[in-house]
Amino acid sequence: SFLAFNIDAVMIASPDQFHTKSLHAAISAKKHVFVEKPLIVYRSEIPLLSDALRSAKQQKLILTSCHPRRFDPPFIWFKTKKDDLERALGRPLHFNFDFSYHKASKEWKQQCGLLMDHISDEIDLINFIYGYTGFHITKIIDKPNYYHTIGRRDDGMTFSFIGTRLLDARHYREMMIVRHEKGRVMVNTENGTALIQNDEDGVIHIIPIPPTDYPQRFQKTTANFFLAIQDKATNYLTTEDLWINSITAVYLNDGTEWTYTR
Repeated sequence: SFLAFNIDAVMIASPDQFHTKSLHAAISAKKHVFVEKPLIVYRSEIPLLSDALRSAKQQKLILTSCHPRRFDPPFIWFKTKKDDLERALGRPLHFNFDFSYHKASKEWKQQCGLLMDHISDEIDLINFIYGYTGFHITKIIDKPNYYHTIGRRDDGMTFSFIGTRLLDARHYREMMIVRHEKGRVMVNTENGTALIQNDEDGVIHIIPIPPTDYPQRFQKTTANFFLAIQDKATNYLTTEDLWINSITAVYLNDGTEWTYTR
């Protein structure tokens, strides 16, 4: 259920239901761990996850996962321009992330909801851009190839995550739209464009930005893991990142709504 790269580190890339116990076993064996998301599937395993996260931190073991959007040029661009955009358009009111991916290639993924596979990525992205806050989130629908959630953060921003996995061709279409008080920003990650619309003067700017490089995004997550093990980089995910992303997925998978209090 896990792959050993050397005596000190393992990568867990098994089907989802084996992640938590394999992670706990690896941390108990004092190994650095890269575990595919989700880290947890069942509520009953929350204590195991909590113990693994706490033990990894105490032993200074690198524990990380795969949230590659943090390395994507479009989202890095948006985050660096966030303050300028707010000065021009006012504070952000609503964050919408919409994706359309190819059909699942693994049969076992076709038997479970898309939410469990992806909600942790969407929560991670909004926290990466806007920082931590408490939030309330509601599941609208969850099917193997379609999911939709809506929510509200304690800072007042609302959000919507929606995605499908129905394309025949192997594509990763992603669109992020942030509605500000006086306009909106639409980021197309595949073709590398940002459309900035100012409703005050009606001016629309279309700006070329670096598109997402899909092979590179995954290379960077694994590269960060091995560099962090060698003390040459900081683990790009914190314990809080891993905890929030994981328990959001498991509680919504098991119910219709959940509140994270910070």
